[in-house]
Amino acid sequence: METGLFMDKFDRKSAFDRFLPLGSALLVVCGLFLSEKFSSNTQYAAFAIAFLLVITWSLSEFGGAVKRKLSRSKLKLTQDQSTRLNVLLNDINDQFSTSCIHSPFYTWHNISNNYSDHIRMDCDYHGAINSWLVDLKGQFNDPAFDAITLAVSFSKAIAEANRLAGKVEKDLEKVFLLQECSDQDKKRLRKEWDSSKTRFNQWVSDWRGLFKELNHTHELNCVEYFRPLEMVA
Repeated sequence: METGLFMDKFDRKSAFDRFLPLGSALLVVCGLFLSEKFSSNTQYAAFAIAFLLVITWSLSEFGGAVKRKLSRSKLKLTQDQSTRLNVLLNDINDQFSTSCIHSPFYTWHNISNNYSDHIRMDCDYHGAINSWLVDLKGQFNDPAFDAITLAVSFSKAIAEANRLAGKVEKDLEKVFLLQECSDQDKKRLRKEWDSSKTRFNQWVSDWRGLFKELNHTHELNCVEYFRPLEMVA
């Protein structure tokens, strides 16, 4: 509540500061217009000046804002882009699942349990990124939010998800160096990882294609580089 009051006062103060020069000029012009010491021609000239001042000030203060708003309203996802984005969003739960064998985070959860003395899954970070993406998904489905603006946030969230999946790759490499990791376990983990990293890489690649397209068509600044997950030797 206090923050809202502060911002409200700040906005009123800014509007007052912007209007002050115009108000001062109008007072002078109105004085000339109402004064009986000046001829009617001078008064008409004063009225014309006042009118021009109001028009010029209005265009200066509001013209840019209106232009930005109109330009912004044109920045919309195409039907194809919207459909592709919905498909990608629907895959969030599977990609972040710790119980779906096709998710890299399933592998992380698995090795964290089986080799807990050496590997520890960062559940808090994993949960935070998952919640971030789910929250963005909710905003995308809310017509009150701008899907174009959300694209930049989506790109940052996907970049963090990709970075976290890279941590799984590094931890899996550590597991393969452990003596207690049998050849049978390595074979099973390689097969498991090959499936999950291929699916995750494709998901991220589809995001990357969408981000590049939006950067080109709408001059956004979405993240475009995502390191693909690799096979662990």
